[in-house]
Amino acid sequence: MFELDPELLTEKKAPIQELYNAQTSVRLAKIKIDTTNAGIFKNVVFEEMKTAVEVESSVFLMYAGSLNDDPSKWIFFEIYQDNKAYLKHLETDHFKKYISGTKNIVLEKQLYELKPNTLANKGGLFYQSK
Repeated sequence: MFELDPELLTEKKAPIQELYNAQTSVRLAKIKIDTTNAGIFKNVVFEEMKTAVEVESSVFLMYAGSLNDDPSKWIFFEIYQDNKAYLKHLETDHFKKYISGTKNIVLEKQLYELKPNTLANKGGLFYQSK
């Protein structure tokens, strides 16, 4: 369990339970950043995640938060239609821009694939911190 400060929460308008199937891919990333460039990191992440949800039909949800007690640590939670959609996402221009724009800011990255047994939300959530 992580106590997070929400930074960006964006998702499709349709509820997840309408989009979810047995192939749905759920990803979690733990990222440690150089906080002297936190503003740049935040802007690049926000642009990438918002674009992904807006233009990729198979990207259902992207959430980003920083740890309450350590703003250098971020957690990303992402839901894709399936693994193929996740791999396609990694090839998009906006994802590649995120990677190049944060390569000198990200100090550590751990990626996890989660196995969901139940996913549900109302859809349409959007929140962006200042």
